[in-house]
Amino acid sequence: MRRIYGDYAATGSAGGLLESLTDDVSLTLTIPAGTPISGTFRGKEAVMGYFRTLREVVEQLTVEVHDYLAGEDKVVVLGAESLRVRRTGEAFSTAWASVYSFRWDRIKSVLVIKDLSAVSKAYLDPDPPPSPHNPLSTPAG
Repeated sequence: MRRIYGDYAATGSAGGLLESLTDDVSLTLTIPAGTPISGTFRGKEAVMGYFRTLREVVEQLTVEVHDYLAGEDKVVVLGAESLRVRRTGEAFSTAWASVYSFRWDRIKSVLVIKDLSAVSKAYLDPDPPPSPHNPLSTPAG
């Protein structure tokens, strides 16, 4: 996990993570329904699609890993990050925990726990403000 997060921090690529997944992997975020990153993503293709969509939804400004906790078949990674919601331009910071469950040497499930209320608001608000970071963005209506 240290190598995977180190590569991600250095390159912004989730390739190392994607190579470590089982074919039937599931990834779940703690965010209400109604956003492009809501729900559970099942299978490698869906998880790859999640990462593509994530880059469209938010811009990652910073990411820090604080600790790794390992158990029998689980690893919990604790950290913090700063993000900008592309739809509104709102920047925010959040602490996070990612819980990885393993089947042998492959990741079979991921649960990401963090406060994504700014993303939820951007997609659930019927009239979000235009993003100053996206000149093509206009209010809904």
